[in-house]
Amino acid sequence: MWKIAITVLLAALIFAAGFELYGIYQAYIGVKSNYTELRTKAEALREENEELEAEVSYLSIPENLLKALRERFNYKFPGEKSIIVVPKQGE
Repeated sequence: MWKIAITVLLAALIFAAGFELYGIYQAYIGVKSNYTELRTKAEALREENEELEAEVSYLSIPENLLKALRERFNYKFPGEKSIIVVPKQGE
């Protein structure tokens, strides 16, 4: 009788331990997925930060800032005229 009771108790403990381990494994999979996603986002933000720092460095030179103003915002000095070149349809 005791052997059966001990066997049932041992089986129940093994089942409970397996159930807990499965829950821990599911949590691990979720955390791993979240980590991968966050690492990808961090790498994208790091690259964007490097690009922005390069642009800030480039624009900190007055000649480059003036060039960027002229290109992006059609900036011109008083008395200057702008010419807009439109490419042909096939190009």
